[in-house]
Amino acid sequence: LPGEQNFCWDAGACRLRYAWKGGFVDPSPHWKANGDAFAEVKGRIYWRAGDTFPLRIGDAKKNPHVKFRGYRLVDRFPEFHYEIDGITVHETIKPLHHGNGLVSHFAISNAGHPVFYVADSEGGTITSSVGDFQSGVLELTPEQAGDFTITTTEIPGKEPLLYYSMNDVLPNKIGTTTPGVKGRAIKFDGKKTQLKLALKASDLKQGATIEFWTLVNKPDAKDQVILGAKSGGGQLVMGYNVGGSGFGVSCNGTSTSATAQANSFSMDLRSQNISDREWHHVAMTFSPKGAALWLDGKKTGDASMMVALPDAPLVLGSLDGAQFFSGALDEFRIFDRVLDEKEIREIQKSERLKN
Repeated sequence: LPGEQNFCWDAGACRLRYAWKGGFVDPSPHWKANGDAFAEVKGRIYWRAGDTFPLRIGDAKKNPHVKFRGYRLVDRFPEFHYEIDGITVHETIKPLHHGNGLVSHFAISNAGHPVFYVADSEGGTITSSVGDFQSGVLELTPEQAGDFTITTTEIPGKEPLLYYSMNDVLPNKIGTTTPGVKGRAIKFDGKKTQLKLALKASDLKQGATIEFWTLVNKPDAKDQVILGAKSGGGQLVMGYNVGGSGFGVSCNGTSTSATAQANSFSMDLRSQNISDREWHHVAMTFSPKGAALWLDGKKTGDASMMVALPDAPLVLGSLDGAQFFSGALDEFRIFDRVLDEKEIREIQKSERLKN
């Protein structure tokens, strides 16, 4: 779209899936892997659909049966045609004129019953050209449903800087799959499975949150790094039995800056039962004022000091090719802001219920 905006519309599910700013997609991983890898989004996703279909006919709580009927180009924009419970829908998506966002125009012919739009999404503010949302649900008369728009506007910083759902957003095939907390999870074999991220630990020094679900296969094995970064000046480690028993986080670094100080801190969950071969939610927050560690929605440790993060790429599953993790990961996110207690607990609670 104009303005470096992009969207992904799922013809199988008949719905908008993602909106992002920046580059388009790189399909080469899919081509090279015989179809068993995913195309990679090259920008930053700022809006992501929820798990349920938004449009309903006659009953806001009933998920409809949908069927794709094709599309046509109107002024170079695709107009998608599909049916929901046998009712024809035409949908056209265009970019918002100011800022990041999308305007979706709907034409629903001969609905015969009230039409509902259920706002189940993340990262954006949603408004309608007719009517008002009540507790996330918009109700329209059959006549109103014949011509209305839904505008989705980005909430800056709401969506993560990086997000691997392990379901359909992976840059390449990094491991075998297993049932996860939300859909599928990726197995790490403890020998070679790893993924070097496009982010350095030092990129997060102004404030960040790292959060994920983890299940360990070998609770007693030493030095299992889930996320690591290592340079000559220090390292960041999150994992099992690193420098002791149980789950822990440690960081140390040095700096040549006259104003920065070299700091180190360590926090652990050794008093917690995180090595029970069950899924657990972990969150780590960093800011210039310090860091905090969360387990299953509860804060378990903090350090009130400036943390010097190493100037090295983050690696998922190892410490730069050593100390590999044996277990599974799901719903891995990095936010370039510090989530508050309420946000961390809401993520943990909402995803725990999906299992």
